Amino acid sequence: MPTVNQNRSGYPGHVRSPGSPLQANAATSEFLSSPILTPPHGGSDGWEDLGSAIELQDDRETQFLNVVDDIRSHDLNRELSLPQLVVCGSQSSGKSSVLEAITRVPFPRGDTTCTRFVTEIRLLRDNVRSVNVSIIPDSSRSPANQAALSGFNMSRPSHRLEELMKEASRAMGFTDNPASSGLKFSKDILRVEIRGPTNQRLTIVDLPGLIQVDRRDRDGEVLMVDELTDRYIQDPQSIILAILNADDNFQKHRILQKARDVDPEGRRTFGIITKPDRTEPGMDNEAEWIRIVQGRNEDVQFQQGCHVLVNRTAIEVVSNTSSEERDRKEEAFFKEERYSQGEHAGKPNRWHVLHRVDRWGVKHLRNRLKTVLFKHTLDQMPRLKKDIKQKLAGYDDELKAVSNGLKDPHEMKRILSDISMEMSIITEHGAKGTYNEHEFFQLSEAERGRYLRAKIRSEERNFFDELKQHGHNMEYAWTPNGIVPSDGTEWVQKFYDVLVKTQGAELPGYFDPQRINLLFVDYSNPWKDIAEDYVERAFEHCRTFLLEVLAFKLNSQFPALSSRFWAHVLEDRLDERKGCAVEELGKLEVDRLGTVITENERFWQESSRTYASRMFRKINTAQDLIPTEEHEPALSIIGNTPELTAQALGMGDEESLRRDTAVKMIQDMLIYYNISRDRFIDNVLIQVVERHLLVGLRKVFQLDWIDDDALFEQVYHDPDHETNLRKKRILGERRKNLRNCLASFEGDPFHLALFGMYSGCLFRVSVWRLRHQGVEILCFPTTHTIVGLDFPLSKMHQGMNFFAISINIMGKKDKKKCTNPESNRGRVDGNDTFYH
Repeated sequence: MPTVNQNRSGYPGHVRSPGSPLQANAATSEFLSSPILTPPHGGSDGWEDLGSAIELQDDRETQFLNVVDDIRSHDLNRELSLPQLVVCGSQSSGKSSVLEAITRVPFPRGDTTCTRFVTEIRLLRDNVRSVNVSIIPDSSRSPANQAALSGFNMSRPSHRLEELMKEASRAMGFTDNPASSGLKFSKDILRVEIRGPTNQRLTIVDLPGLIQVDRRDRDGEVLMVDELTDRYIQDPQSIILAILNADDNFQKHRILQKARDVDPEGRRTFGIITKPDRTEPGMDNEAEWIRIVQGRNEDVQFQQGCHVLVNRTAIEVVSNTSSEERDRKEEAFFKEERYSQGEHAGKPNRWHVLHRVDRWGVKHLRNRLKTVLFKHTLDQMPRLKKDIKQKLAGYDDELKAVSNGLKDPHEMKRILSDISMEMSIITEHGAKGTYNEHEFFQLSEAERGRYLRAKIRSEERNFFDELKQHGHNMEYAWTPNGIVPSDGTEWVQKFYDVLVKTQGAELPGYFDPQRINLLFVDYSNPWKDIAEDYVERAFEHCRTFLLEVLAFKLNSQFPALSSRFWAHVLEDRLDERKGCAVEELGKLEVDRLGTVITENERFWQESSRTYASRMFRKINTAQDLIPTEEHEPALSIIGNTPELTAQALGMGDEESLRRDTAVKMIQDMLIYYNISRDRFIDNVLIQVVERHLLVGLRKVFQLDWIDDDALFEQVYHDPDHETNLRKKRILGERRKNLRNCLASFEGDPFHLALFGMYSGCLFRVSVWRLRHQGVEILCFPTTHTIVGLDFPLSKMHQGMNFFAISINIMGKKDKKKCTNPESNRGRVDGNDTFYH
């Protein structure tokens, strides 16, 4: 194996055997058989010292964060939760000064536009200094308003930012007077792009300042700002930049409590302390803030770090002090051990202790924020890539659905013919209860109405029970299976009165038997409503079933066309079948109102049995049973003549005979009712539901409608055709943007693998590069090496073969071991030996 050694100075050492070719496999023999490659200390002999020109960390961080910014630039942050820096704090915390220091552009202060909506600030590198302001409208606005606000896009020189922000504010609906009763806050997002030659690529989201609780808050402004802040900081992708003015006690800052509520351990919180020059030297408040910066306060934990900035004074703001002068004064403040001027002149400056570290000043803050965002983004990369892939899958489905709706008529006819045949087969199985199409008839779908026959059978039982229990007129005193009261009861009397009132030319003591028909019709009156309810429920089950079939086979591919197919074809055909069922039920109702007639032997049998039972009771009533001597039954008959017997049996006169006839007619009607009810149930089940709803239900999918040009045009024509074309174009653009972003994330395995292994470290490296015959070697001065990079060589940069890297990790002494077998094809081990 060839080796590359390193000397103690940290630069790449000489190849093990000077003058000898390096041993290697065939893939690298040409390169390794070249003359000895000894990187010098001064950069001669082909080795190029890149350390002075490249900060690999900064370069890779920039490339990496640019990809995330590209997602934002296409407004995909509406769909994806992206890692972001969120600036939040009270209105008096100095947020505007912080933004101004970072961006080098003056931001509006006080009760002006920037406090009334979310502002997304993007720093971009460009040769020309300028600002561009645009609006991302809230989705709750009307399409017309969204289009108007999306069209707002204005650019000006950087010193005219406030002017642009006021223009945007008016476009959103704000007035120039904040005290007016107009719009107070907006859900729109103002995007500010600040370009300049020295800008570092960075995106910050600025929230309206938290308002101190005010009992006079009649418009609910405190609550609105609180809810907006909570929504942003609750997002686990947000790094909370808590702006805290040091001239106030830290316990009074509401943002600290809010941050603790959503981030108890402070893992996503970065503190930015402002106005340190306004603290009272030597007082507890000053000492407490310094302990917070140093991480020694148990109540306030900023695991992402903490930083201190000096704000411009009011006089400096009015006089437009330059950014360079501001930075100079800031550095002088932290540099001096004692205050050199002002009311505190001569007193110790405890903030000086921070000068030895990078926790002060805007010149250190930009790099820290960039690194914080980079590390957080890297930690969230698996989730972000997963979200992008899920979104891409969703876009693929949407595009497929939209594209399906844009097919030409001939292709659509062919597709509809095939799908209609499949739906017809499923419908037949559902109506018969065979359920052989297992993909459709899954047990988990049983409650959704796909098991049609089972639903109908359940309704049949309900119909039978309902008619049996409530099918008779409840106003009558007798139930269909009950015993008719004696002829002296109220209801017998009522029916007898009816018979008298409707008497015809019958002989004395008789009534027309057809009078039973009057009683039966009134007694069975509930049948019609009960049957109609049953038919309606059966129809709804058929309707639900067909909608399930349609959704299963057609709606997923052609949702809009599926709705039109239902509206113009299937629903009409189903309603036609329902109409036939209702008409058939009407015929059964006519039969119920018609002549009482039956040849069922059950009628004669039960009528005879009932008559005999009634006569038995009358005879028993007519006898006077007197007990005689033991074991000798004896009767004492009231009378022993036919006249006396007839009188004793209640048949001695015309009136009694008529009443007896009335009772017999009631009993015969009840017998007939039971027979007719069973017949009616079967007729409704078979002649109405089976014949007109279930049998031949598959015929609703017959294809004859396709040959009707007018009807086919109704189904095929999409009134949203142009809208869908635009939607297809938008979806295609979004999918393309996401694919490009995903490709960017996955297309640079070098820096992804590099930072993936040490995403928790901050490091700067010096780079030595050697190019020879199309092959490039990068070497890094180090005392420890990385063992194995977790990616295959086949995924390296185009035109570059990667041989070895080693990195000096500040504060990291452990070695990373290779876990990917394929990465063994090229690696560096812990003995400073390079293998290929």
